[in-house]
Amino acid sequence: MRKENTAVRYYRHTLNALLIAMLFYDLIAAVIVFFRVLSADGSNAVIFGDAWFWLLAFGLFPLLCLPGLVYAFFRYRHYKSAELVNVQRVKLDQTDTVWRNLVGFRIKVRIDGTDHWTVTKHIFTTGPLGSNRLDDYIGKTVEVGYDEKTGEWIVFCLE
Repeated sequence: MRKENTAVRYYRHTLNALLIAMLFYDLIAAVIVFFRVLSADGSNAVIFGDAWFWLLAFGLFPLLCLPGLVYAFFRYRHYKSAELVNVQRVKLDQTDTVWRNLVGFRIKVRIDGTDHWTVTKHIFTTGPLGSNRLDDYIGKTVEVGYDEKTGEWIVFCLE
């Protein structure tokens, strides 16, 4: 059985968070629509005639989330089926950051008999929310693998 990698966990968490946010938004929109219908004077034109209202109530936020959902879905599918090569055990002790709360690790890997310093994918979070918490991985010895298609080093999940 193949071990799950942290990129799969990260993108699965992103997909779930976006879907939950969309459902929460639609629930709030449904409550607003319900109270709008209750306050209407009984005219169907008031309830069903305001197309802009319905578009904003149910369509705007999901439409804004759609590009993120599509991207996260395709990244999730890629990393779920990716064959990581050159799997090695390394210690995660040096961090590298590109965003405020997303962190990767600087690791030393052996490629063709020589040691190279490189950085893992930046999918570890410093905050309390997220799938790959930095506190769970820092200082641990884990397996990493190289994804030839994206050119990134991916950390395997802890057991």
